Amino acid sequence: MKKQLLYSSFLLLIGCTAVAQNRDAIKFSQTINKDNAYKHLSVLASDEYEGRETGKKGGWMAAEYIRNHFKSIGLKGPVAGDYFQPINLVSYSLSQIVTVDGQPAEALNDFFIMPKTVSAKGFAFNANSILFAGYGLTKDGYNDFADQTLTGKVVMIFKSGEPGSTAPATASLRNSSALNAKLKYLAEQNAQAVLLIDPLVDNMPDNVRGYLQSEEMVLKNKETTDRMEVAQPMPVISIGTALANKILAGAGTSIETLKKKIADSGKPSSQEIKISVCASASKVENKVRAENVLGFLEGSDPKLKREVLVITGHYDHIGITPDAKGDDKINNGADDDGSGTTGVLLIAEAFAKAKKQARDLKGASCL
Repeated sequence: MKKQLLYSSFLLLIGCTAVAQNRDAIKFSQTINKDNAYKHLSVLASDEYEGRETGKKGGWMAAEYIRNHFKSIGLKGPVAGDYFQPINLVSYSLSQIVTVDGQPAEALNDFFIMPKTVSAKGFAFNANSILFAGYGLTKDGYNDFADQTLTGKVVMIFKSGEPGSTAPATASLRNSSALNAKLKYLAEQNAQAVLLIDPLVDNMPDNVRGYLQSEEMVLKNKETTDRMEVAQPMPVISIGTALANKILAGAGTSIETLKKKIADSGKPSSQEIKISVCASASKVENKVRAENVLGFLEGSDPKLKREVLVITGHYDHIGITPDAKGDDKINNGADDDGSGTTGVLLIAEAFAKAKKQARDLKGASCL
């Protein structure tokens, strides 16, 4: 009987403690509600915060907003007394130059270079002639490189397509694989550089233009520094129809003339074109101000306070798209990840209030 009474009392105590815990959870979770969420989100996702791009004004504003909230609810700054943990981010802008017959071409309108293909050392070349090698194909008895010396040459080829084909160029996996095979072959033959006649230059989508205009941002450490020191086998420059025709004019011909000649004869029309082409590309490193925002709330349980529970969300977004059609160019980022950031702020406030009004549940009793 005593054992049964003791067991019943034990269950009752557990039940009362659980109820007390649930009541506390319910009480302090009430700060996590639609109205409080809207107060934070309507600020973080506002036009004033300009899409919260990392390293830009809106991102800094968001970081300061989060810090001020942590400070206001009593969280400590765990980074030597501060709330900001600096991140060693740098961005690289690409300086790129192409001249044909002494005349400068216009980046993104006449040509482009993929930023990630340029190493930290950059590249430069000065050629007195260009080897036009058609479609860069070597198959089925057709070889654009037959009887041509590729070592040390700047080679110009069509990015895609085949002799006589009128199909529009597409960004298919098949085309991508074929292009990689062409570039691999040219690198193995020690070509100095490659000029790709690319239709994308003539009709560049806004998202591609935006990517090419953006700076490459990386976390600067030994791994990324070592990776960026590794040079590509050879420079690859995509050029548009106008610039390609300007080069071909050095031999009194044009893209359409050569395509027709190749299609009609079924034979390559590879040839050396006497015209000067110079190109260079280099990366300029810029320090980026960026920080994690940390707030710390010490626990009260003697044992559990030695553990750390991390609640996190990213507060940055993609900022402004200058070339976006229409007047709305700001990517406000309410869902990505203004909502997650708001959740972190509300949870932090709920925990802070709970600690402020904490009571020892060990002596809880049932009424």
